[in-house]
Amino acid sequence: CVAPETKICLADGRFVRADELFEELKERGRLVKCDESEEVYELREPVGVSSLDKDAVEIVEGKITHVWRLKADKLVEVEVKNGRSIRTTPEHKFLVLDPSGEIVEKRADELEIGDYIVCTQKLVHEGMSEEELKREVFRRLGRDFFVHLPEEEAESVLELAKERGIKALWETLEVDIEENSFYYQLRKGRIRADILVDLAEELGLDLADLYDAVEVSYRSNTKSTKPIRLPEPEDLFYLAGLMFGDGCWNQLTNGSEAIQGEVKRIASDMGLEVRVRRYEGKTARIDFPETVPRILEALFDYPRRKKAHRIRVNDFLTRAPLDCIAEFIRGYFDADGTVEEGRSAVSVTSVSREFLEDLQLLLQKFDVASYLREGDGAYTLYVSGARSLERFPGFREPEKAEKLKKLMEKASSSELEKVPISGEILREVRGDVPTTRMFNCYSNYEGGQVGLTKSSLEKVISTLEAVGVEGEALERLKALARDDVCFLEVVRVEEVEYDGYVYDFTVEEHHNFAAEGFVVHNT
Repeated sequence: CVAPETKICLADGRFVRADELFEELKERGRLVKCDESEEVYELREPVGVSSLDKDAVEIVEGKITHVWRLKADKLVEVEVKNGRSIRTTPEHKFLVLDPSGEIVEKRADELEIGDYIVCTQKLVHEGMSEEELKREVFRRLGRDFFVHLPEEEAESVLELAKERGIKALWETLEVDIEENSFYYQLRKGRIRADILVDLAEELGLDLADLYDAVEVSYRSNTKSTKPIRLPEPEDLFYLAGLMFGDGCWNQLTNGSEAIQGEVKRIASDMGLEVRVRRYEGKTARIDFPETVPRILEALFDYPRRKKAHRIRVNDFLTRAPLDCIAEFIRGYFDADGTVEEGRSAVSVTSVSREFLEDLQLLLQKFDVASYLREGDGAYTLYVSGARSLERFPGFREPEKAEKLKKLMEKASSSELEKVPISGEILREVRGDVPTTRMFNCYSNYEGGQVGLTKSSLEKVISTLEAVGVEGEALERLKALARDDVCFLEVVRVEEVEYDGYVYDFTVEEHHNFAAEGFVVHNT
């Protein structure tokens, strides 16, 4: 069982705390056991979760069929080399790569420093389509925004409403405004976003079709702000990433002329004309009208104050189409990211550890491994290694993009790409093939003088195939070379006293699930 704060990586894209997931899913199941020690629900419909197919060493969609809540008095905290940690009950099983190349189960209280745990590098993502995303935008704008319909659409909506009967429609929707106000909004084509969502469902309108046509304004206490158009989804996410990095409510401070140009283009598409304010001795700044940060707040939980400490990754972001998530990452790294030639890594620093931990999981949607380090009251996330850098979403900012390109030309394997198996396995797979038919320095891998990485193991495999080796043992090596998982060294195992609930999730067939970047067995 896992601790309440453990984030479970669901197939719909969300990262949900174990305690919150239990509360959510129990409403969709039937109680099958309840006593002083445990509470168990069987789900009416299974829920998808990232899970490991141990034979293929592939991350696939598993199905949660039961959810459990139990009491515990002791936990074990396990930390691995990429900076992540997880708290589980002592008997909870982890998947460990044995030197023999087999993935075995090991209890949390039996783990030792130096063990290599199977961790996720890739996550299943079945998020929203672009159409679903556009509909979700209106839902999240809610009662705080007006949607301004073009004249033709406004007339069409009013006509449909009249056919249904204004009073009958008002009563059916149970809106919290008077009937006269409801009719006034319809007649003016200026409808509160939450009312429009209900109206669309009742009248059979598709909100996704309205996205590109409407304008929105924020309803302040005194008056509404100037209406603006909604940007293209990918630009919206890029702008959000920039503001998470260099924003301070309605101000963006960034000295890159290329980024300033991108922001001005996006603003123009929204019907805004923004100016770059330049001050001697200070970084250039762009000011947005109030509607822009209010939209980012409604959609991304963009903080009004103390942004650096309060930024988080929310469900709107984790469930978005991958193209949109990639643009958010580009925006954030364009603002705050650095290409470090000395470390051969792309890095970003924040005082919010939780945000960077979720960013790690976001990167796994692109099969990108990263590691987290703490120092001087802040945390830094690093992406390194040729394979992960190649799949990293990259930058829009030309200077950083060029630096990344040069970095990739000479990047080698990283610590996160290790495959810590015995060289004896290679000797067994090679069989009667003489080492002279292998590549130069091959014997160093077989003799254990040099450790294997995913890339070097692939080279071994292709050479073995070229000389006619085949069979189950070779297929096992191929599975271990896949990038769906990484094998991370345990650096800390600590038993902690605890008095509270813990949670478990039964996953049919594979009997494990992805949590906090770990692959953990359901007990």
